[in-house]
Amino acid sequence: MNNTGPVAIQSGRVAIAGDWHGSISWAQSVIPRIHREAPDVDTIFHVGDFGLYPEAHSKGFLAAIDFWCKAANIRRVYVCPGNHEHWGELTKRFDAQPGQAVQLSSVVWVLPRGYRFTVSGKEWMSFGGAASLDREFRTPGVTWWPGGVATNADVDHAIA
Repeated sequence: MNNTGPVAIQSGRVAIAGDWHGSISWAQSVIPRIHREAPDVDTIFHVGDFGLYPEAHSKGFLAAIDFWCKAANIRRVYVCPGNHEHWGELTKRFDAQPGQAVQLSSVVWVLPRGYRFTVSGKEWMSFGGAASLDREFRTPGVTWWPGGVATNADVDHAIA
């Protein structure tokens, strides 16, 4: 696990993506398309439900992301976690290095709540998670984690 302080991206353009839900087939379709449509993009910001699930699944998904990003000259993917991520694991990683982005693979970095960064001189903030509308169909600790819902303390930290 690697960590980094504030991210500062000088790229002229970035791609915004979301809701990959750990789908390798979707990633292997979308990442090359980003490169075809915008070859100058070298950064993807993924804004929720990336697919950070239990270890065995995530390793294969992250390896596929690394492969397709390398093929498309995409150097980094920054993930703002969604409500359908393994928040139990994410919380442990964020707690180990408060306020830091955490590297999950050669190109994938996950951003904690309230994480501020700049893109071409403009400030942004990651504030991941949300309530799960389908919680009744999920299993706590397996397909749903209470850490996905932001607390008042998370909000206070973000606006401080």
